Amino acid sequence: MAYNGVLTVNILSDNFACPKEVLMDHRFIFYGSLMDPDLFYQISGMRPKSREYGLVYGNLYEVTDHTEPMGIHKYPILICGGENNVVVCVQITLESTKSQLDDIRMRLDEFEGDLYKPRLVEFISFNGKRSMGYMYVSATDELPEKSNIKKLLPISGVYLWKL
Repeated sequence: MAYNGVLTVNILSDNFACPKEVLMDHRFIFYGSLMDPDLFYQISGMRPKSREYGLVYGNLYEVTDHTEPMGIHKYPILICGGENNVVVCVQITLESTKSQLDDIRMRLDEFEGDLYKPRLVEFISFNGKRSMGYMYVSATDELPEKSNIKKLLPISGVYLWKL
């Protein structure tokens, strides 16, 4: 069998040292606007290798900001933890090189802003398969100091926030 110079590896570690041309699977989990595949493509410049719906443990909130001149702006924020509440989300798998992943993470960090940080969380697909992936959640374990925050009911629907 001839080696074509491309190796696919399934790994989630930032500490894995590898040549830049090696392709690896990287999983991200989204619960808000980036569940929209077209918006994800706009931000990342890549199409996922796969998409799968499922659940993560946590509490989902909707924050409403009143700003000028934009008016009302709504966005979700998730606080991880607890086994009493679950949130419907989508896990995507990207096949990318380390340099592509670094670029995608930079773009996602910029899109998500300071209120969020990527965190490795457990994902449970609707068929019961468990896996780990990076999800942008609240940068702290507390809600932002905003006056208009409401808790969304667990599994009451798939929420898509539009920009």
